[in-house]
Amino acid sequence: MTPIAAILGLGANADQPDHLQNKIRITNFIALAFFLICIPFAWLTETYFSEILLYPVLFMVISVLIVLANYFCLYSISRFMACVIYINLYTIWHCYLLPDTEPLIASLYAVQIVFWMVPWLLFDLNEPKSLLVYTLYYLLVSLSIPDLNNVLSRPFDVENLKSGWLCSLIFFLAGISISAPLFFFMYTNYANKKQLDSMVDKLTAQNSKLEESEIKTRSYLAEIENTRKAERQRNWINDGQAMFNRQLQEAYIKGEEIFDKVISDFVRYIGANQCALFLLREDFSGNAILSLASCYAYERKKFVEKNIGIGEGIVGQAFLEKEVVVLTDIPKNYIKITSGLGEATPRQLVIVPLIYLDKTIGVVEVATFNVLENYVVDFITKFASSLAIAVHAVQTTKLLTTRSA
Repeated sequence: MTPIAAILGLGANADQPDHLQNKIRITNFIALAFFLICIPFAWLTETYFSEILLYPVLFMVISVLIVLANYFCLYSISRFMACVIYINLYTIWHCYLLPDTEPLIASLYAVQIVFWMVPWLLFDLNEPKSLLVYTLYYLLVSLSIPDLNNVLSRPFDVENLKSGWLCSLIFFLAGISISAPLFFFMYTNYANKKQLDSMVDKLTAQNSKLEESEIKTRSYLAEIENTRKAERQRNWINDGQAMFNRQLQEAYIKGEEIFDKVISDFVRYIGANQCALFLLREDFSGNAILSLASCYAYERKKFVEKNIGIGEGIVGQAFLEKEVVVLTDIPKNYIKITSGLGEATPRQLVIVPLIYLDKTIGVVEVATFNVLENYVVDFITKFASSLAIAVHAVQTTKLLTTRSA
C-alpha cells in the first residue's frame, strides 16, 4: 500500500458501511489536498506577507488534525473542521490581503470558490440538512468578504496578485484544487472497479468450488444410496433364499405338493404376475416331455394341463440348451396372463432351466407386466438352482418308493 493510500484509508475499516468508508476517505483526501496546496501558499505568505503566515500554518495544522480525528473515529468532528475552519482561515487570509474599497482580486477569489466544493464532497442528498446548512454558511462567508475586508485589511502590496507570474500561479493552484476531486473520483471509481472485479473473481472461484463441492456431495450421496440399494438387494436375495430353502426342505416329506405353495409364495415375493413349473416326464409312448406341474397367476393356482415337447417353443429350447432366456419382445399370443379383468400379454418373460448335476430336469417360466431388475432375474436363477435340488430329491424319493413297493 502506498503512503498516500495509507493516509486516505486512515479511520476506514472493512467493518464499516461502504458509504461511511467513502466519506472518511474523501475527508482525508480533502485534508491531504489542502495540506499540499497550502505549502506554496505558505511559501508565498512567508515571502511577501510574513505578518499573516500564521493562517496558512494553521491551515496545514488543521489538515493534520482532520486526519487524526478520522483515525480516532471522530468522523463528525473531522467533517465539521473541513467545512468550517478551512473556509474561515482562508477568508481571513484573503481579507487581510484585499485592499480597502478596491474590487475583489480575481486570483484570490478563484481559490475562494474552491472551498464551495467541500460540503458537496462531504455530504450528499442523503444528508440534505447538513448540505444546506454548510452551503448557506459558505454563501454567507463569501458575501461577507467586503465587510470583513474593512476590518482585517493591511497595507500589503498586492499588485503581483492581480497580474504576472504570481497571479498565474494562484490561478493554477485554484485549477488544480478544482480538478483534484475529479481525479480523485476517477481514481476511486477505478479502484472500486478493480475491487469489484476482484470480488467477482473471488465469487466466481467460490461458486466454482461450491459447484465442485456440490458435485462431490451429490456423487457421495449417490454412492451412499447405491451402497444402501445394493445392501437392500443383497438382504432381499438372502432373505428370499433362506425362506424358500426352508420351504423346499419340506419336499422330502410332502413331495410335489410343496411346489404349489413354493411357486405361489415365489410369485408374490418377486412381484411377478405368473409363474409356471414344468417338470421332465414321459408321455404314454415313453417320450420325454415337459409337463406343467404347477402354475400360479394373480396369487391363484391355475388348473391347466399343458405338455411341451423337448426343443419345442421357447420353453423347450431353454430346456434343451440349458440357457436362461430373458425376453421383453414377447411373441404375439405366446402367453396370456389371465386375471379377473381379462387377458393381457406380459412385458417380460424369464425362463430358467432346472439343472441338477449337469442334467436338466425341468423349467421355471416367469411372466410379468413390469420389466424386472437384474438382481431379481439373478434371484430367479438362484431359486431355480435350489428348486432343482428339491425336484431331484422328490423324484428320487418317489422312484425309491416305487421300487420298494
